[in-house]
Amino acid sequence: GYEPVLCASAQEALDVASRGHFDIILSDIGLPHTDGYQLLSRLRQASPSLAHAPALALSGYAAEADVEAARAAGFDAHLAKPFEPGALAAALDELLARRGEESREESPRGEAPC
Repeated sequence: GYEPVLCASAQEALDVASRGHFDIILSDIGLPHTDGYQLLSRLRQASPSLAHAPALALSGYAAEADVEAARAAGFDAHLAKPFEPGALAAALDELLARRGEESREESPRGEAPC
């Protein structure tokens, strides 16, 4: 049920983000010419829809310090590569469900904000 938008570079991701609405950010940490930490920061600044969107880091760097670095940079979760497709789907589902719960808690009548 996901409709992913794939980008070949960080710059393309920034360009695409500035033109659309997105529910979640999924980014590798090791990118050419930048890294996922910098990209996440720039995406949050470039797009109002991404300012508070849940973010999932993908990385071959999976030590506890790497997970902590991803969280410190603003990622909500970290998934170590290689991973099974089901693990990716479960992580995305969990982040989106958590976002839905937070939205309902913020609304006085349990309705999701527009």
